[in-house]
Amino acid sequence: MPGRQLLYKPLDPDLVEWMRNELGKSKAQWKLVAYHHAAFNASPTHFNYQIMRLLSPMLEELGVDMVLAAHEHNYQRTLPLKFEPAINEEGTRYLISEEGRVDGSFILDESFDGKTSTTAQGIIYVVTGAGGGALYDPELTDEPDLWQKGTPENWVPYTVKLISNRHSFTMIETKGNELQLKQIDAEGNILDEIRITK
Repeated sequence: MPGRQLLYKPLDPDLVEWMRNELGKSKAQWKLVAYHHAAFNASPTHFNYQIMRLLSPMLEELGVDMVLAAHEHNYQRTLPLKFEPAINEEGTRYLISEEGRVDGSFILDESFDGKTSTTAQGIIYVVTGAGGGALYDPELTDEPDLWQKGTPENWVPYTVKLISNRHSFTMIETKGNELQLKQIDAEGNILDEIRITK
């Protein structure tokens, strides 16, 4: 990526081996993964930095339920989704644009609403960067027509919630076969809430 230094390589063999070992042997009911840069987001600020999408097939294979990321100074949540990065014609490497975009194919679980339909078919990606600092793109709150969009190979309507006009934090609780996520602002108001069951 011109003018940018890639600070980490998500497909570094040592990292992949470690993740496969740790997630593969885990017997946890719920598997959550956290990393810094969001793989899927709808903010224009860092929309093109999608390198973490390369981990999606492995995380799906290893049974990950939710991915938490930050970098974007706001809150975002996707539908449960599955993503397969595009590869070159020879099938030897992933296609990554100079800007850092990672194209591919999406499968969205559009039946999931986190209230009455609570079994997720795919990973839910959460951007939980609204806790401090200046908020990014406050005009985007609950305005899907303003959210960043791309080409069909790079974007589908995966974001279902985006709150960027107030500071908030993410609370996740698990109890047996149920996981509950709440996004709560500084006054204690619940801004988003979903339940996932297995």
